[in-house]
Amino acid sequence: MAAFFVDIDGTVTLYGTNTLIPSAVSILKELILDGHQVIFTTYRDHDFELIALLKKIDPKPSVLFRVQSPRVVVNDDGAYAINHIRNADWTKYRREFADLPIM
Repeated sequence: MAAFFVDIDGTVTLYGTNTLIPSAVSILKELILDGHQVIFTTYRDHDFELIALLKKIDPKPSVLFRVQSPRVVVNDDGAYAINHIRNADWTKYRREFADLPIM
């Protein structure tokens, strides 16, 4: 299983809004059901409205607030990065995630 660190603005929600991107919701729910961990990151301050919104994806969302960009992952057992185009659909990630050795 893998841990996915996922930015919120422009990735899970349309940038600058609390409008969820439907394909992000669908794929993130699939990842969680498959046993992966999703950790949401944002530069926003702590926001109860945002947490309530993320509960539509994960009943107990893990959220790291005030995490500035760019974000760098340093890991001793492999790390992958996807540079997501702001507000883009997530459908292509089904294939990309399937190709990763994370199962």
